[in-house]
Amino acid sequence: GHVLPHSASGTVPSVLLPDAVSARSVSTDVLRKNASDSLGAVPWGAPYFSLLSAESERLDRSLLTSAANADLDARLSPLLLRLGLGLAGDASLLHVLEYLVRVYEVHARPASASRTLLCLSHLHSRPVFARLLGFVDLAAAGEGVWSFLRPFCRPDGKVPAAVPRGAYVAAASRGGGTRLLHLLWTWAGEAAAGPDVEAS
Repeated sequence: GHVLPHSASGTVPSVLLPDAVSARSVSTDVLRKNASDSLGAVPWGAPYFSLLSAESERLDRSLLTSAANADLDARLSPLLLRLGLGLAGDASLLHVLEYLVRVYEVHARPASASRTLLCLSHLHSRPVFARLLGFVDLAAAGEGVWSFLRPFCRPDGKVPAAVPRGAYVAAASRGGGTRLLHLLWTWAGEAAAGPDVEAS
């Protein structure tokens, strides 16, 4: 991992740790500060700061109504797209992703689990994607589309091997491959057009 400078406390330890046990020992407050620093360093970050407020640390999505959760997913969706694009060149944005996983459960909710995998699919050969597979809920993401990733999941929290490009090619050529291709094609179109920012 790396450390980010923090005026109040010198440095804040990276939470990009190789296993779930180590990650759990990092407080949500530290996670939020790291995420805020990372988001503040990119020119497109400002519209998303409301998602990193101090109040968000206490969010319990199980207590929200279906409508409130749907609204939240709609606000998170463009940020996931931005992160997917930004992570290719700025690893510090992983702090933002980890906060979204910890607080907003983007890896486990039907409306965002698939989106999370989709937005990071172009990073399939990098450790961040392998780490994500350690805790993403493939059933919530859409088992029929993402089941080809199951052999790469490591429920013990250890970072698995990278997902080879061939796994995507093979999945796209099988029966349910048209759904995967449609998702990837749609994501590519959104990425080319730029995310619609409605986060505030």
